[in-house]
Amino acid sequence: MNSCYYCDSKAVSKCDCASVYICKQHRAEHYSSDGTHLLKEIKITMFPEVQKEFDKCAMEKIGIIEKCKIKIITNTEMIVKQIHELSKNALDKLEREKNELEQLLRKQEFNINDMERAEKILDYESFNADLDSLSLSESQILYFGKSFLLEVPRKAKVVDSSLNRTTKELFRTLGPFVYKKSLFDSIRRLKKLPIILPNGSIYYGEWSVSGERHGFGMELSIDGSIYEGEWNHGQCCGNGRMIHAVGDYYEGQWEDDRANGYGTYVRIEGDKYEGYWENDRQHGTGKEIWPDGAIYEGDFRNGLKEGKGKFKWADGSSYEGNFNSNLFSGFGIYNWSDGRKYEGIWENNKMNGKGKMIMTDGTKYEGDHLNDLKHGYGVFEWADGKKYEGQFFGGKQHGKGIFTNVDGSTCEQEWNNGKIVMKL
Repeated sequence: MNSCYYCDSKAVSKCDCASVYICKQHRAEHYSSDGTHLLKEIKITMFPEVQKEFDKCAMEKIGIIEKCKIKIITNTEMIVKQIHELSKNALDKLEREKNELEQLLRKQEFNINDMERAEKILDYESFNADLDSLSLSESQILYFGKSFLLEVPRKAKVVDSSLNRTTKELFRTLGPFVYKKSLFDSIRRLKKLPIILPNGSIYYGEWSVSGERHGFGMELSIDGSIYEGEWNHGQCCGNGRMIHAVGDYYEGQWEDDRANGYGTYVRIEGDKYEGYWENDRQHGTGKEIWPDGAIYEGDFRNGLKEGKGKFKWADGSSYEGNFNSNLFSGFGIYNWSDGRKYEGIWENNKMNGKGKMIMTDGTKYEGDHLNDLKHGYGVFEWADGKKYEGQFFGGKQHGKGIFTNVDGSTCEQEWNNGKIVMKL
């Protein structure tokens, strides 16, 4: 008389797919009332690459996991009906590394060394050698399947594949991001193993109970960029740092997945902006610094210099006044490095309108300008005291005007292209 494979009760039939004898009670678990085997067709929904590896290392090894003994509850949870235990050494190894990984994830500052240690733990080659001779218990299947196969695929190189050389070196140079007091301390947060998101990114950190990235966390994107900082209901929000794939990085305040508030952006070429942001654009007051020493400090609007500001170049030249769409516009004062100075109206980066120009040789012009040239009515004074007051065209005296000598005597003249043609 045969006994049930699952208990010591009397067997009443043989399971079709596993070729084991089962009792009446267990037969009810395997078959419906019409005789259909409930667990014969098993569909496992996983990431494609995980499914392939799982099929290779588990489902084809009937001696390790028999098909009729597995039931999929969700995409990430499995219940195994009956199995043998892992060897004690392998189980201890899994448990030790599981505890170490959980301790890493409890840290608020998760640096590059921690990531590389996590990567080593998540290297499946060490597990592969054990699988051929081991069976899995119910809790171990949940651990092995959920924590490793589903959350980080087999052979996943967490650091090397997610950070390109540029971002990896910059990440090491900058060091761990310094977390400040969280804005969301009142909301309950959970910590999980690294999770692969639908877009292929890997997320380390805290989650809300509703399953959203929430609290402190780090995301490694498939393009090589990395964000580390605070999250609020699935979005970057609070204080954080984004290292872009090209080597630029931003550190500061975030809201709705964008730079919003005060922050610093440094480009790989070396130029740097420090100031206020709105929707990923410089907006408000800020300072921009270039590697050659040039500095702009003033107002920004929608990513452009707009409003009042001061620009100082590396050669000592400077402009202080109004800007519009990155261009001098309105009233402003420009000082050249050679000593020249213009004070007046600008448009599209050029002197346009009324203004006063002082040259290094002592000559002065005050009047109308057009496209950086004297044009219209103006007064030109020489260094020795002579003066011309009248019309200009294209930067030269042109038309009628009054000429004043050093002794104060005056005469009316007519000019053409900078030359006197007639005394009136």
